[in-house]
Amino acid sequence: MRLVKHGSPPFLVLLLVQAILLTNVLVHDPSIGYDGGEHLRYIEALSKLRLPSRDDTGEFFSPPLPYAVPALLRAAGLSIRWAAKAGQLINLACSLGLCLCMLKICDLVRPKCARLRFWSLALLAIVPAYYKSFSMVRGEPLLSLLIADAVFLTLRAYRTNPCRARDFVSIGVLLGLAVLARQWAFFVFPAIAFFALFLPAPNWKARLLNLKPLFLSFSIAAAIGSWFYVSLEMRYGRLTSFNRLPAVRLSIANQPREFYVGLGLGALFSDPIRPAFPNEFIPIFYSEFWGDYECYFVVYGKDRRNGQFYSGSDLEQVLKEHGSATWLETNRFRIAPFLGYAQTVALLPSVLFTMGFAFGIASLFREQSNQPATALLALVTLASFLGYFAFLILYPNLGKGDTIKATYMLQVFPLLAVLGADLLVSVRDRSSVSYHLLAALLAVSAALNAPLLFTRYVGPP
Repeated sequence: MRLVKHGSPPFLVLLLVQAILLTNVLVHDPSIGYDGGEHLRYIEALSKLRLPSRDDTGEFFSPPLPYAVPALLRAAGLSIRWAAKAGQLINLACSLGLCLCMLKICDLVRPKCARLRFWSLALLAIVPAYYKSFSMVRGEPLLSLLIADAVFLTLRAYRTNPCRARDFVSIGVLLGLAVLARQWAFFVFPAIAFFALFLPAPNWKARLLNLKPLFLSFSIAAAIGSWFYVSLEMRYGRLTSFNRLPAVRLSIANQPREFYVGLGLGALFSDPIRPAFPNEFIPIFYSEFWGDYECYFVVYGKDRRNGQFYSGSDLEQVLKEHGSATWLETNRFRIAPFLGYAQTVALLPSVLFTMGFAFGIASLFREQSNQPATALLALVTLASFLGYFAFLILYPNLGKGDTIKATYMLQVFPLLAVLGADLLVSVRDRSSVSYHLLAALLAVSAALNAPLLFTRYVGPP
């Protein structure tokens, strides 16, 4: 099945996304990223054909699948830098597969709707966190591809009457691989089960029978992915091992009031860069999604004397101690106002994502003969955020909130893009004037965000 015609608007956006990402993965220094050095040390340890320990890397708790190919290349004699660069190029392949999968999902949401295809890819294309995440050596890019494919197969499987066992076997394989890519995959299981439970049926007994084929999927997923978590239990005493100890119990009291209600309005649209609004969930996540709050992509520091990059907390510390030094090159202060403007105009696509998600959830409770595909997209998004929020509460960092990262929720980016695009197409069906006004404003947002789609951490070859 041809997903897009050559030369069509969706095809051109698809090429644009991959072209921008190709530029980033070719030039972005692979050591720069959230815990970038720890991920490289993971590859080093895995190249010795063993799972990393706490002594090897702070990422010891991460599943091994995303690091497998770079580790094999490292074992074959490639330098760690080039092995990591291979990991970045694999991310590019994941991005292409993910975008193609989005187009397949669009065909289930609105068959043969070119506008939905175009806007889904276009909304994804303007999100800086997408390019930032796919430029780093970590597990979320592969996870996002696997989850999107599992969502597509779930939608297709429940539209086939009778259900085919092979579809649910494929779903199980994808979910099993997903839990070997990143722990965030576990949030998808209840979303899929809830979707099956809410499929139209004459009674609750029939609804419960919709869950039956998922036992096969989840059993296969457990058979594929459980070994790694059993190894964590055996080595560290917890299936959910992490590089810091959890709170005694899961309680909203683990985080201060500002974490839940802080809006960072004093700096969100003027200086949305660390250390502004520390440990406030909404402004940090928003600034990571539309900008670079943590300073790993477009906000950078560099030592003119030796070319060494400073990023993240290192950049924050250097600026605190040597902010006026002539040897320090940084765009920290001149780019801050621009980031503020870009995040201001990003309010429109943010509202579009949010309302598209809300309409997807609302569709679960409407009287209809077929459950719309948007319901599953919204459920996966909801379950992912609820699970992630529980993680933030269980592992608080009261001083900084250093686990508040949009990249951790990369798996919902394409789903939110489809939900927002579906809402936009619905607006067009009701009011052509409103649709064209929104399209014009989105074009302005895209223009302001364009410079934020390219890395400033251009490393040596």
